[in-house]
Amino acid sequence: MIEKLVSTRFLDVGAVVFQLRAVPWQAPGFDAVSHREHLWRIHEQIAQTGGFEVRSRRFLVKASRPMESVYAGNSTEASAR
Repeated sequence: MIEKLVSTRFLDVGAVVFQLRAVPWQAPGFDAVSHREHLWRIHEQIAQTGGFEVRSRRFLVKASRPMESVYAGNSTEASAR
């Protein structure tokens, strides 16, 4: 497993809205109209500091199955037929 701390810097509030709409699991139930006040605060922060930075922790899990199970005909595709 690989773990990384990732920083993303947004330069305008429209990019924040786009990200939250494009990746709905980051903010379930996000709606720009109902979150208008929060978005305005982000907009003001960007205007004052030049950006809005968020951090997230990402994980990459690598999985594999033993090759002998594939060669033995025990793959899930073979057993589903």
